[in-house]
Amino acid sequence: MKSSRLLSILLLLQTHERMTSKELARRFEVSPRTILRDVEALSAAGIPVHTEQGRGGAIVLDRRSRLDVARLDPAELQLLTVAGLEANLFEQVGLQAVHTSAREKLAAVATRGQAPTTSPMSEVLLIDPSGWFTTGQELDLTGLLAAARERRRILLRYRRSGEAIGQWLTADPYGLVNKASSWYLVADVDGQPRLFNTSRIEDCESLTDTAAVRPDCDLRSVWRDLLASFHPEPGVEVHALLRSTRLDL
Repeated sequence: MKSSRLLSILLLLQTHERMTSKELARRFEVSPRTILRDVEALSAAGIPVHTEQGRGGAIVLDRRSRLDVARLDPAELQLLTVAGLEANLFEQVGLQAVHTSAREKLAAVATRGQAPTTSPMSEVLLIDPSGWFTTGQELDLTGLLAAARERRRILLRYRRSGEAIGQWLTADPYGLVNKASSWYLVADVDGQPRLFNTSRIEDCESLTDTAAVRPDCDLRSVWRDLLASFHPEPGVEVHALLRSTRLDL
């Protein structure tokens, strides 16, 4: 478990360059002290990662550092070739070519030196995130993804459930989430988190204004909060009216 967390921390730092121990602790559901011990382990292994003290301090990975796949064992490399989304989902956001290229490179390294009698993990393990009885409709979400990556505000015409015509609104996007074969746009509207089913977005325009997302939030934290708000409270309270003659006192 620790080795997997160390690898995940390294991948996150390679993407973000710097993160606080609290941010990492929240992601992995451990204490900040545990994260600091993990950083010490990474540093002892020769990885150029260090902590910056004081206000605004963070855990920092040298930006010149790149993950050396030779440090991963064959099982970890093969797992990377099967983990994640299927190609058709990446095609919907315009990243199919990048996804295919990355999988081919990982597969080539993962099978290097493998015994001929052993089948690659990608041949015996399949992860299909799509739901049953889906229509397979392809959505063009490249504009929404580009706006989220460039931190630009967007203008949406969104049709709520039961409405015949969508209403225009301005949103500050965090990004896209695929859940149970459906795509959702996670964004703030007037500073409040909102979730939009992309199948109900009738029109979309990327604006030149910078998105006013909350500085202490990101896609994962807002998505987690939205999911928590959808969960019903445990227990059900029932109120019933009975005739007094039916009560056995």
